[in-house]
Amino acid sequence: MKSKIRYAVFFLAMCVLLCLLLISCNAKDSGKLRICFDIGLQNDMQSGGSFQQEAASGFAEAIAVQAGLQGRELSEIEVEVIPSDPESADEREATLQRLRTEIMTGGGPDVFIACTEGTHWERLDSSRLFPYLSKSIADGIFLPLDGYIEQFQMVSQEELIQPVLAGGRDGQGQQVIVPLCFSIPSLIWEQKEVDPSAFAGKTWQDVLSGQDPLLSEQLRWLWPTHTFSPESMRKNDHDTGLAYIYPDLLDQVNKKIGMTEEDLAGLLLDSLPALGQLLQQEPEALSWSMFFSRMLDNAVFPNPDTIDLAVVPVRNQQGGATAVVSMYCGVNANTQRPEEAAFVVEYLLSTEYQNTRSGGLFKINNGFASPNKFINKNGFIDGDSKLTAATLESWYAACDQVNQVYFPSPADSVLNDMMEAIQQEMLATLDGDVRKDEFLYGDISEERLREIVHEYYGQITRLLEES
Repeated sequence: MKSKIRYAVFFLAMCVLLCLLLISCNAKDSGKLRICFDIGLQNDMQSGGSFQQEAASGFAEAIAVQAGLQGRELSEIEVEVIPSDPESADEREATLQRLRTEIMTGGGPDVFIACTEGTHWERLDSSRLFPYLSKSIADGIFLPLDGYIEQFQMVSQEELIQPVLAGGRDGQGQQVIVPLCFSIPSLIWEQKEVDPSAFAGKTWQDVLSGQDPLLSEQLRWLWPTHTFSPESMRKNDHDTGLAYIYPDLLDQVNKKIGMTEEDLAGLLLDSLPALGQLLQQEPEALSWSMFFSRMLDNAVFPNPDTIDLAVVPVRNQQGGATAVVSMYCGVNANTQRPEEAAFVVEYLLSTEYQNTRSGGLFKINNGFASPNKFINKNGFIDGDSKLTAATLESWYAACDQVNQVYFPSPADSVLNDMMEAIQQEMLATLDGDVRKDEFLYGDISEERLREIVHEYYGQITRLLEES
């Protein structure tokens, strides 16, 4: 009996020693500053080359040059690009698994520059490195940066959009993630037709009440739609905004849905007649339901350089606006080079780098269907030169209303599938060739809608529980 106990103790001790050796091996200093990129889109490969790889390499060269100009010494930079093209699916999964194992065992890259899951246009077949970013923040994956940010020389706090920056804080109020690009779900009118300040402080319940026809226009954001009318110049282009309106709906940290199945079904049932009534009365002032961003310089908006546009954020459940982050950066809590890693973050936030004229990382992000503005107020977006000063002023006023910052996750995709399943059920009751946005002219029973919600509610619940 004693020999068995001694053997068990010896075996346990060897297991502990092996784990310590593994951690030590993974945490071993490589002598290089490792920067990991996960910003590629589905069409990353073209003409045999990777846009993401080229941009990452260019960034490494730029950061080395900038360090020299700032009198800083950096270790040799090692760039790691997680492939995103469908042809590299197996390589991507292997890379993700290796990196996550490194991080869990005390190692991993020093800096992460990554995209969130995004909308249907840019969403990858597999998840991002940190698919549930809010959960990773709560798990302590990232290094608090407050002390380093206070010492930044290339960018000041006044230059950064503070309500969005605050979305990268953890439960202790520490800045652990830095959003780089974001957008705000909005309705857009001409300023001569609408005063955006009249909507400030309104809640989603005010939208549902139907008392203000222009405010009720925001109901369009509840359902996914991708349409454009050349007659009215109205454009609606977005997935469901349900998670932006109710940012606590997909609770990544606690791994649950923040609304009962009954309440979710009731919310959707209540929205159908209200939206149907809205579509029957075209407002005098036409609106566009989309993410506000550099898409404003395309043909959808005639003469944006001469027309003052009003940006009216979609109201969320807390009476403010929701900023949706598409690209961010963070420093590995395991890093042995915190000062150097923080310098990379500083350069990413600088006015010099936060622009699309120099190409690089943000040119890739320019391909997103939910186009983005930079967190640096002085950053340059291609279309900004075509926007009037009054339009940009309206945009920054919208930023001041942000009280929620949202990081899309894989659960958003299933949520959108649920909304589209309901739409398809209603479209199937119509005759002829109908547009997707005409689903409201169809019909669906309360029982069938609740069945669809039940099916997808279970899928989302399992997805969150397994995250």
